[in-house]
Order: sequence, then C-alpha cells, then structure tokens
Amino acid sequence: MFRTSRLLVFLLLSLSAVAASGLNNRSAVSVNGSDTNPCTAMSPCRSFVAALAATNPGGEVIALDSGGYGTFVVNKSVSVIGAPGIHAAITVASGKGIDVSTASLDIVTIRNINITATSSDADGISATMFYHLSIEGCHVSGGGHGIVITGPTYSMASIVDTVVQGASYGFFIVTQAVLVRCRAQKSENQGLYVAAGDANAGAVSAVDFVATGNKDGVAVESGIAGHVAAASLERAVLSGNFGSGAYTAQVAEAGTDAFIWVSNSTVFHNGGAGFAQLGASFFGSMNNNLVAANGTAPTIGTITLVGPH
Repeated sequence: MFRTSRLLVFLLLSLSAVAASGLNNRSAVSVNGSDTNPCTAMSPCRSFVAALAATNPGGEVIALDSGGYGTFVVNKSVSVIGAPGIHAAITVASGKGIDVSTASLDIVTIRNINITATSSDADGISATMFYHLSIEGCHVSGGGHGIVITGPTYSMASIVDTVVQGASYGFFIVTQAVLVRCRAQKSENQGLYVAAGDANAGAVSAVDFVATGNKDGVAVESGIAGHVAAASLERAVLSGNFGSGAYTAQVAEAGTDAFIWVSNSTVFHNGGAGFAQLGASFFGSMNNNLVAANGTAPTIGTITLVGPH
C-alpha cells in the first residue's frame, strides 16, 4: 500500500510538472513568428494574445522586433514589454487597445508599447481591475480616452515617461495613481482628468507633468458628495491650453470633495484662467508657482496659499 501511494504521488507530481512546462515564464512575439509556435525566443508567436495564453502568471511577454501585435486583454499578473529600441505597436479601431482586468491581487506592467486609436470609440489603455499597474515608456495617440484607469479602492497605478496625444481625454483617472514625467497634448477635453467614482476616489500625484494644446491642462472634479477627487502637481508645465491651466470643480455641493495642490509649477499662456476654483472645491497653491500671461485672468475663485511644512 505504501509503495502504491508513493507511486501515485510521483505520477501526480510528474503530471503537474508536464502541465506547468506547457507555459513559459518568458514568452516572445515577432513579426516573423506564428501563433502555432510555442512562443519562446527561438520560436516566437505573432500576437500578444497567443503569447499571453502561453505565459505563466508572473511571467513576461516580450516583443522582439518592430511591428504590430494586436489588441489584448490582461487577466493575470504579467509584464508586456517592447524590447528597447523597437516600435511594438497596437492599432485599435474600437474598444480597448490594452484591457487590464485581472484578479484583485495581480501586478501588471506595460512597457514601451505604442498604441494608435483610430476612432473616438477606442481607448488606448483601459484598466478596471488590478492590484498594481505600472505603465512605462508608452505612447498613445487618438481615441476617446488615451489612458483610463478606474481600478478599485485598494489599487495603485504608476505611469512613467508616457505620452498621450490627440485623445478626447488624455489621462482619465478614478483611482490612486502617480504620474512621473508624463505628457498630455491636444486632448479635446482635459489633459489630466481626476474624478471621484461611485465606489472609489481619484487621488493623483503628478511630478514633471506637461499639458499643452488641450482644452484644459488639468481638472479635478467631484460630482458625488462624500467621494473625494484630489491631485497634487509638482514641477508641472501647463501651457498653451485653450481653457484653464488647472481647475477644481465641486459639482455635488453637499461638501468639499474636490482638491488640488500645486507647487513649483509654470502655468503660462493658456486661453482661460491660469488657476480656477469652482463651487465648493479647494485649490491650494504654494507661493512658488509662475502664473502669467493667461487669457481670462491669472486666477478665478479662491486660491488658498499653502505654506511649507
């Protein structure tokens, strides 16, 4: 009996090893690949979809050379990466170019991917469920939302060295996020829009953020009483936007739930006000910002000077 049990355990472990070996810790795609391949570096797949299906949770999918690799859904912890120096591209006519919808504790990285949305019905990157999302060195052109992040209350997104241009909204965020060295340009509405959702709050810290050629550079709005939308800008450049450089608006008047703080920033030559505080919102400004040559007025509403701490 003991020998039989040991044999069964051995067989089960062997079968598990075989099953696990069917997936890669590191998969690859190439313009010369085929989706019937095992998606290894030596025998790459053609699309991100096939490579993701061939990759273990926590693994990587790497684009080896320049080309288009198709839209895809991320439903597990994984990194999707364009190799340095190549142009790994996605074109999306409608829907989502990259759809991040994972389990609640999953960690996702999207790096060096270029996305072109060809209609207002398309979003570049859309993330609705994740634990931590990192978007690095990406470029999104066109679409309804360049990057829209509406993760749950416990989620955190970091967006670094990423550009969005020509979208209806540039960065549309309803969760916790950090933006570092990002740029929004030529958005039909706001370059960076931070809002409060039905079940979560938007809280964004942006450092070295540039907004130019948008309707408004940055907007923070709360339309739900008790649901906070907040942003802090450090060393931002908000210039050449058609409306305001930055504004806060409290749509639901039951309380003050929309906040912004700005420090060490340049707000110059926008068509509307440099800073605008609307409704019951809060607009805090360190006494170290340059706000000049804006069309309507330097400021609108109550701008509260915030001292060092």
